[in-house]
Amino acid sequence: MSQFVSTRPPRHPQSYVAMQLHHILSDPHLSVSDWLERYPPAPDHKKWVYRCLKGCLRWHTLLSALIDLLCTKKPPPRASLIHCVLVVGLYQLIYLAQAPFASCNETVKACKKLRQHKASGWLNACMRQFLRRRHDFYTHLYPQADHMASHPSFLLEKIRTD
Repeated sequence: MSQFVSTRPPRHPQSYVAMQLHHILSDPHLSVSDWLERYPPAPDHKKWVYRCLKGCLRWHTLLSALIDLLCTKKPPPRASLIHCVLVVGLYQLIYLAQAPFASCNETVKACKKLRQHKASGWLNACMRQFLRRRHDFYTHLYPQADHMASHPSFLLEKIRTD
């Protein structure tokens, strides 16, 4: 297990999803349903948590490629957890169509709830840069078929040949 595991999940839904995503991506033997059974979300956030977690996992390839383009500065320490917080924030902006100021605010708040205060400015800068240049990023990423389809390239090749 990772050093970020606590006995109870955070109450803030975005930080909860980021922590779930971090654990699922770092442990290949852990399934989403096992983790959610072990640490169930708060009942009032359950539907949003499931939707956001599934979406972040589905579009992880695209969101990670987008983060690689966004990162002009070196990421802060414990970058894998911060990366997951940023994935959740970008997913909210792109696929949940939430208000930009609310998504940025919630992303920074999630970072602070996970006790990553030093990374909050870096996250805010990445989110704001995406908002300013989102059309440039879309034109760069979407021509690549594996990002657009949310499938790995080997699977797309297999589908094309069949």
